[in-house]
Amino acid sequence: MSKTLTPEDIKAISKEFEVQLENCLKKLNLMEATSANELMNVDELADKLKLSKQSIYKLIKEGYIKSVKIGKNIYIKKGDFNNYIDSKY
Repeated sequence: MSKTLTPEDIKAISKEFEVQLENCLKKLNLMEATSANELMNVDELADKLKLSKQSIYKLIKEGYIKSVKIGKNIYIKKGDFNNYIDSKY
């Protein structure tokens, strides 16, 4: 036999669903933020864009793509790469 839900039952179920949904959204946002901060080197970006490394260095030098230098190596955050692509298309 099924139980009839009271308004209090429905409120409790609704609140639990809201909490679970909020937790899922927080996890998704955290995953997106982590992915956006992952670094690519110039070789990886050149391969992805089908450009030469020299072209990537030029885009960085001219300020089209943000980069970070760690030691002697230059890296691009995936988020900055995505911003560059979004600005072009």
